[in-house]
Amino acid sequence: MNLGHPVLQEMLKTGCSSQAKVLLAFQTYLELCEVHVLKDVQYHYNEDLDIIYLAAVDENPELYVPISVKQPFTTEWLSNIHQSLSPSGETKTFNLVIRDSEGSSVIYRITNDLVPPSSPETTKKRKLLEEKKCLIAAEIKKKIPELYSEALYKKENK
Repeated sequence: MNLGHPVLQEMLKTGCSSQAKVLLAFQTYLELCEVHVLKDVQYHYNEDLDIIYLAAVDENPELYVPISVKQPFTTEWLSNIHQSLSPSGETKTFNLVIRDSEGSSVIYRITNDLVPPSSPETTKKRKLLEEKKCLIAAEIKKKIPELYSEALYKKENK
């Protein structure tokens, strides 16, 4: 992990009492940007809860709250987070990102009420979009060595 990364340096200055929470937030930031390819990912510090959460804009604005797999949580804690992140109740959901020490994560969508499931058409579109993203990522991954070699060759022949 790049400890000199500018976003990490700024997160460390937020006032969060735990460097472990800052690192969880930074790992989540990187995952959202690089793996999920979300645009305009921003971090925010909530002093009352002493958490760093992330906001990402894809099709709809989404909130992400990273926690450690070892951190116990209750429905009351989840309710407090929801109230703090959306005092007027305009945001009905947020995403709880549970991370382990290996860097793996699981994202759960937390709602303050029951939400009807997505329609079959929406689910199919989402699945096709995800498959397309994976295919593009695989193609890019295949091309990286070739592009690296080409760049090295050009640099050596200058």
